[in-house]
Amino acid sequence: MRTLIALLAIVSLCVAEPFAAKGSARDSSSEPLTLDAAIAAAFAHNRRLRAGLYRAESARGRADQAKAWPNPRLTLSSEDIPSGGSLSDGKTLIGLEQSIPFPAKQSSQGSIGRWEVAEGEAESDLSHVGLRREVTIAFLGALAAETRLSVSREILTLTSALAEGTAKRVAAGAAPYQEQLRAELELERVRSDLQALESGRVAAREALFVCLGESASDIPLAGDLAADSVFVRPGWADAAPADLHPALAGAAARRGRAEEEYRRARLELLPDFDIRFAAGRDESDNDVYEIEAGFSVPIFDRAGGLRREKRAALEAARYDLEAAQTEFEASRRKTEAVLGTALARALAYRDRILPRSDEALALVRGGFDAGKFGFIDLLDTQRTAAEARLAYVDALLELNAIRAELSALNARAKPAPKE
Repeated sequence: MRTLIALLAIVSLCVAEPFAAKGSARDSSSEPLTLDAAIAAAFAHNRRLRAGLYRAESARGRADQAKAWPNPRLTLSSEDIPSGGSLSDGKTLIGLEQSIPFPAKQSSQGSIGRWEVAEGEAESDLSHVGLRREVTIAFLGALAAETRLSVSREILTLTSALAEGTAKRVAAGAAPYQEQLRAELELERVRSDLQALESGRVAAREALFVCLGESASDIPLAGDLAADSVFVRPGWADAAPADLHPALAGAAARRGRAEEEYRRARLELLPDFDIRFAAGRDESDNDVYEIEAGFSVPIFDRAGGLRREKRAALEAARYDLEAAQTEFEASRRKTEAVLGTALARALAYRDRILPRSDEALALVRGGFDAGKFGFIDLLDTQRTAAEARLAYVDALLELNAIRAELSALNARAKPAPKE
């Protein structure tokens, strides 16, 4: 046990090293927090992962124990003691009794143990995949909140300049007073939106640091929602085979264990062997040796209920695996469809909507300065451009989140145990 605890401590330190090298969220506000560092911190601090490691180790212990024979039994006997005599007047023997399981039973029990280990490792892998996905999406949400806030601050600067310019035009008699009122109302609206986005940023960071097992802080985030790789559509040809995903590996391990448990139940009729060897001295002080061997005779079938139980469990495990495979493939197809839609939406904003909205805003602003467009035209065009920029951030967040889902679907588990 001490060796296991030491090993887990070393693993935790190694996993946490990338994050520790940059400083923890509690200890540093100068070094930016990257996605990789956030995932490493979550792996190091998550108690469910540690519990999974111990469960997997527990399964390994059971597998090792399944190979062990029962301990021998020490016996002491005294026979043919005459009435009124002592132990030395009879035959006294000391011996050992050993029960030897039928060889096929031991082999089957060892296979059950190996499947239990595979199931525990698959569950541990699935926990890692789920936590990585959870941290990634939370990190992206916090990064998107930062980006929205930055865009909103730029919009506030432009709106403030517009309100200031309108006030000067009204003071010079070049524009009616209602234009100034409209500009001031728009400025208040932008300020209100900015406050809401600031609250959203706080909530997003809280959600992120909860995943990390840390207290929320103002440590900056490092990342780019619009990285070039985000716009490259991954092909399913490069995806991991479905039967290697931890969710399916766990279901397959449960089926394998159920098959072996049913096989083990069918072996119950095969008898175990009992061997006894004893040595001692008889009443004439002669050396005496005894060897005894035996096994139970299966006159009555005492394992019929056990076989029915294990047979039913096997059928249930088979159906569970088939259901898991069907659900997994459906999830892959759904993710593929949603990914295509999200990718097209993000590209539409990047390549068409944003450039055109910026071009329209520049034309209307120039026309407004030249007296060709009215104040309302400029205000509406600026609002439309601002909304397009914020919508682009939402589109990028959706696309990145779906790619995180795809990464979780493409996770690999350890190979199944070999017979």
